Amino acid sequence: MHSTMINILKILHQTKITKENLAHNLDIKEGTLLKSINAINTFLRDLKLEEIRIEKGIVKLEIKKTEWCEIFEKINTLTFEEKVDYLYIKLVYYGFINLEKEREYLDISRSSINRCFLIIKKLLETNGSKITYNNGKGTELIELTNDSRIVFALKTTKLILEEDILTPVQKKLLNNIKKFNIKTRSTKLVAIYKCLKLPLTPTLLCFLCALDIKSKYFQTENYSFEKYNDIQMLERIRCVVNSVGNIGFSEDYKNILVQYIYMISSNEHYFLKDIFIRAKKYQKIYSKY
Repeated sequence: MHSTMINILKILHQTKITKENLAHNLDIKEGTLLKSINAINTFLRDLKLEEIRIEKGIVKLEIKKTEWCEIFEKINTLTFEEKVDYLYIKLVYYGFINLEKEREYLDISRSSINRCFLIIKKLLETNGSKITYNNGKGTELIELTNDSRIVFALKTTKLILEEDILTPVQKKLLNNIKKFNIKTRSTKLVAIYKCLKLPLTPTLLCFLCALDIKSKYFQTENYSFEKYNDIQMLERIRCVVNSVGNIGFSEDYKNILVQYIYMISSNEHYFLKDIFIRAKKYQKIYSKY
């Protein structure tokens, strides 16, 4: 299954959409879109599942949640962007990566993995991080800046957000780097936000989960925080986090959670203030390749 087919499925997992908008979002011609849909329907028939339908110009795929999981469990390829995310997360989490081994594992060409890694190098360089290549061994991360940590958090957020529709390769990566149960963690975070009477979106929930994947990258000394203006609010957040997260939350995670909830609720953090600006910057980097 190629990238266009995977992206069609991901869009239809979220919503139904007009044929024109779907082609526009994927930057392909309508004829190419229809060929891809026909190929997907052949794949779905083999799984004995409902097929994609186009009714009055609306493209939709109406199947159960468990069936969506079944579809993505059968996909053994990643889109270009997914490959970049996969390699970036592994490099940052482990601090080292051997591209030749990853190429064999992902079953892709050298030119393909090199193209992906050019994106990663550009992302790291743009944010001031540094890597070095050890001949015959692999690439080592020698300096990781705050902005690169945030990119790491956003990429792991995406994995958690798409947990139900991850391919086997992505699912294995996520299971290897997280040390908690996502549903249990999410339940506690929802309880914290309810106690604090703060709004919580699915993306923000997954972002807060992602902070615990490598919490040492998000310790206080990595940031130049402005002086807290509302000490009473900060202490209230700390009290609720300590109470709800008493069992299962490490001290590092509780501390960073208090800081992030305070900053996000006060609109003082990058995640809310600059996310669209930075997303556009990264998209420009992707588009060059």
